[in-house]
Amino acid sequence: MVTAAPAVLDLSRLDKVADGFPAGYPAQPNPLPGVHQSDAQQAERTGDFISWGKPFTVEPESCRALLKPVIEHAGADGMSVTSATGVQDPFITVAAVDPVSVPSPIPNGGCERFAFVAQGALPDGTAVRLAAPRIDDATTYALRIDYTAYTTASTEPATAEYFYTAILDDRTFVNVWARVPQEFKPEPALPDLLTKAVAAIRGQ
Repeated sequence: MVTAAPAVLDLSRLDKVADGFPAGYPAQPNPLPGVHQSDAQQAERTGDFISWGKPFTVEPESCRALLKPVIEHAGADGMSVTSATGVQDPFITVAAVDPVSVPSPIPNGGCERFAFVAQGALPDGTAVRLAAPRIDDATTYALRIDYTAYTTASTEPATAEYFYTAILDDRTFVNVWARVPQEFKPEPALPDLLTKAVAAIRGQ
């Protein structure tokens, strides 16, 4: 029996997902074209969904890995393709980073809804686990993040935040991050975008 050789990942192919962005969100390339190496600050923020490198707590603690699934080391290669319709909100970003390490296993269950508190402008909220696409030879999951500041302050825009994530071979992190109006329907657009991003860097 002949075993197929593993796919050679090429982050520079990530721009092939540009045509897969949802209607009304025309893709724009990252200001740094092509694959670029991260610095220490970028590395610290990679895979940090809520606190941008600052300390945070999770209840229950066993769900922590869902909010910080990987660790990137400075000098890793990364690339992103961004769609934006305003200065900050709303936006959709697709990113890939290689190599990363996975310090803790991603929980298979028991974290359907959990609370977090972080130091920062939006310090606390709730994460809700969503259905994620199945991708061969990858760990995938999805979250909706509900920040208390967005839900209790009437002056804040009514937005929702989503993360659709794939980790390939415990070394490559692919993520779709969307901050969009609450009426935005994440399915099937965001899971499809994650699937296309993985296929693109695999050359499929």
